[in-house]
Amino acid sequence: MSNIPQGLHEAIKAKRLIPVVGAGVSKSIKNKQGDHVFPNWTELLERAVVELKNQADEINAQLVELFLQKQEYQQAARYAYEGLKGPNWFNFFKFQFCPDFDLLNSDSASLPRAIWRLSNQITTLNYDKILEWANNQPAQVSTIDNNSTAELANFQKLDQNRPVVWHLHGHIDNCAELIS
Repeated sequence: MSNIPQGLHEAIKAKRLIPVVGAGVSKSIKNKQGDHVFPNWTELLERAVVELKNQADEINAQLVELFLQKQEYQQAARYAYEGLKGPNWFNFFKFQFCPDFDLLNSDSASLPRAIWRLSNQITTLNYDKILEWANNQPAQVSTIDNNSTAELANFQKLDQNRPVVWHLHGHIDNCAELIS
């Protein structure tokens, strides 16, 4: 830890940091067969193409495929959403981001567990519950999102011994409020 600036080292020691976590943390999780559980954006959109075809929406499926080929992911996502909107979109998203935790390899949780050692307050851009699952006491983890106005107002003042995850882009349990 000698390359870490002294102020940062002290903040780590005092647990005054609030890590911001992205997709790599969830992407590190594997199931018991050794497969990655969560898709990256390209994989997610490719899976959306399959679902669109299952729904007999060839036009939106082709549009998503074309925009994926052009690496225009926002446009691809737009047509995936348009084709699957409503309950189909929510069900698709839940299937992608809400795995059966009993099927996950707990040994693959070393990265989220290391983040918990930095702080009991974490901000994440992810929709899933991996941070909650990886905590030593998952039932004790409070989950907040941008609609949790009272909790957000006191986020830095909350009991630092009680683990909290702020889902900045929304949470899989409230698909209607996800930011994509």
